Amino acid sequence: MFSIILKACAGLATEWHALAVQSHVLKVGFKDGTVLANALIHACATCGSIALSKQAFDTMISRDTVSWNSMLKAYAMHGQGKEALQLFSQMDAQLDGATFVTLLSACSHAGMVEEGTKIFEMMANNHGVVPQLDHYACIVDVLGRAGRIYEAKDLIDKMAMEPDSVVWSALLGGCRKHGETK
Repeated sequence: MFSIILKACAGLATEWHALAVQSHVLKVGFKDGTVLANALIHACATCGSIALSKQAFDTMISRDTVSWNSMLKAYAMHGQGKEALQLFSQMDAQLDGATFVTLLSACSHAGMVEEGTKIFEMMANNHGVVPQLDHYACIVDVLGRAGRIYEAKDLIDKMAMEPDSVVWSALLGGCRKHGETK
């Protein structure tokens, strides 16, 4: 029940409500619930408090992949790419497609182009995660924001699947940002 309330607070983007629920959770004694802590990480980040997200993450007794991905996403949402990559290096849970979408997004929003391209390459090569459309959209965004439009277009041309509107929108965003009309 508390995790649903926290998701609602995140949807309303009210830090005060998320804090009130967190206080009640701690008072009642549910602080070791992984699902609840994951919802708290997400709610606090969505409400603008990366510090409270980190506090919830750091005090967790056990963490699952969702826990790690939630904290990575919190850093990504707030443009803290370096912190996301540092946390990723400590990750001791199963990596999945969402992990890499979040990392690529963090790199994109922080302007970390080289790191983003390395992550995209190691995703399949080192971790066996096959790139999907959302991964391609993120890496095209990484490249496009950096002005590497032709490299992004070349990557799209080599995709093993048909690019969707999100991939094309990422490319067009880069073109618009850098005045590339060809």
